[in-house]
Amino acid sequence: MTSVVSCPNPSAVRPICSNDAIDELKNHPAYYSLSNEEMAETLLKGTPPMTYILWTKQITINGQVSEQYYLSFMETSLTVEHRTFSHPDNWFYMNCDPHSADKLLDLIPQMMHCKLNQCQMLINPNRHPTMGC
Repeated sequence: MTSVVSCPNPSAVRPICSNDAIDELKNHPAYYSLSNEEMAETLLKGTPPMTYILWTKQITINGQVSEQYYLSFMETSLTVEHRTFSHPDNWFYMNCDPHSADKLLDLIPQMMHCKLNQCQMLINPNRHPTMGC
């Protein structure tokens, strides 16, 4: 069973035990282990608008395997949107203009074009936000 919650409290998504960017992503309560966009769309099917999940996909470029970071969310038009983002020096997202933030929580509303209290995470029931700490 999954649950959708709004997230007005930043401490609810920031990992307690690590400041590392990858840990911040993978310890997020809305992080899922997925392999493609279709899986994200299936998870988000039937959720309220502005519900999101985070996930990573392994990609190979010039023989090098790396991870691509994704935020997928239910748009107000009830279609699922996918946004890619990165962490070169801080969290970064490009949509015509660059957007960046020190914390992932601050970048999520920028990627969804909404306010933080409008974003609702789809909590992964198979993990705890501080799992692995």
